[in-house]
Amino acid sequence: MRDFEEAARGFVAPLPGGGVINNSAGQAVWNLVPYAFIERSEAAPDTVNPSLWRQCRLVMKGGLFKVVEGLYQVRNADISNLTIIEGDTGLIIADPLLSAETARAALELYYAHRPRKPVV
Repeated sequence: MRDFEEAARGFVAPLPGGGVINNSAGQAVWNLVPYAFIERSEAAPDTVNPSLWRQCRLVMKGGLFKVVEGLYQVRNADISNLTIIEGDTGLIIADPLLSAETARAALELYYAHRPRKPVV
């Protein structure tokens, strides 16, 4: 189970809204709720390769993570990870996600736990 400990290392805070991110009209643009069944079952169903099932369980943990001092990631707010580098004059954002809504939610999650600096 060391892999699961490693996948959770640096965890700061979960995604807001239980993994649901809405647009301004209240429609979900990202929703992890339908995939919650993956975390409930260690054993892979007969229709799924056990290695793929295990990998999926490893990446289901979403939220804000501290990678190292000055480097953070927001994981599972989209199909990519938002990486935040804390610079002297502001934040550098790498891979800003696929939609404005998910990027905004990820950055707000970061700001809820770290100093509010400008994105430079």
